[in-house]
Amino acid sequence: MSGTLLAYPEAFPQSYSRFRSRLRRILEGAGYQSGVSTIIGTAGRSGDRLLMPRLPVNSGYDLALFRAKLAGAYDWLHALQYAWSLRA
Repeated sequence: MSGTLLAYPEAFPQSYSRFRSRLRRILEGAGYQSGVSTIIGTAGRSGDRLLMPRLPVNSGYDLALFRAKLAGAYDWLHALQYAWSLRA
């Protein structure tokens, strides 16, 4: 039985395009409709529904910080995350 949503654990290998392409084919074949990666950022309508970025959120955040994250104020962290992933 397949699910419809996948949340990737740990560090998602965003810099490996061949892996992402293969994973996408596997997920589609298994019936997944969407998936969230560990890539920091907000998902948009034009993004890949199986490789969506997400924002870390926890119970210690106040409403102002939560709103800022939803508005895209933290999307710049993705550039740092991507640069770090290239080191591996």
